[in-house]
Amino acid sequence: MAAFDKSGYSHSETSVVAVIYKSSQDKIVISQDEVVTNNGDTKWLPYKTRNITVFRQTSTHLQMVTTFGLELVIQLWPVFQLYITVGPQFRGQTRGESHPSLPRAGPDAPP
Repeated sequence: MAAFDKSGYSHSETSVVAVIYKSSQDKIVISQDEVVTNNGDTKWLPYKTRNITVFRQTSTHLQMVTTFGLELVIQLWPVFQLYITVGPQFRGQTRGESHPSLPRAGPDAPP
C-alpha cells in the first residue's frame, strides 16, 4: 500500500508520502522522511523481523527484501517513489492500482 497526500492546488495533485507493508504480524511503514516503523514502533536500520529486512541501500534509497520473493526499493530523494519486484511464483497473481493520473501498464495491471 501507499499513503498519498495533497502536493498541489488541485485535488489530483498528490504524491506518495509513505509505503506500507502489512501482514498478519507486521505493519511496516517507511515514510518519505526516512522513518521506519513496525506496528507503530520506530526502528533503526538495518531492521530485521521474521522474513523481512529493511536497510539503507544508498544515501538516497532504502530497500526491503523478503524471503518470499518481494523486494521494494524506495527512492527517498529527489522524488519519493517506489520500485516493486516480485518473484516468478507471483506471476498471474498480482493486482494493484496505480495513481489515478498515471497510465496503467503490464500484464497484471487492471484495465
